[in-house]
Amino acid sequence: MRYEGEERRWNARSSVVALDDGLLTWTHSELRAQVSGFADILHARRSRVIATLMDNSAAWVVADMAAAQAGVAHADASLYQDRALILTPLAHNTPAQIAAATALWQAIGSRVHSMTPEAHDQTFAAVSH
Repeated sequence: MRYEGEERRWNARSSVVALDDGLLTWTHSELRAQVSGFADILHARRSRVIATLMDNSAAWVVADMAAAQAGVAHADASLYQDRALILTPLAHNTPAQIAAATALWQAIGSRVHSMTPEAHDQTFAAVSH
């Protein structure tokens, strides 16, 4: 998605360094080409969501900007790293389902806790109101 005046601003800075991560140095023009190319791929594949499994880098910047340009949701894989996460199993959930959900969240770095939905609601109602 482009907004009014964006083209003029890009052209004015086309030869200025936009990104330098110690490995790659790209001007605004070079960065724009990378972003547009990846945005075109996302659009052609009809992607709706992407998740990047990498550290902050030039590739991450391109993915983030291309996702925004293509109207695609971009999830940061480190979002749940070392974060507390609360599972609220229901009576019909089997131990295998609960274990699978726990393993999934732990695999992406979350610290998983479990409580009943009622305890969850009471706890968070007490601290958020």
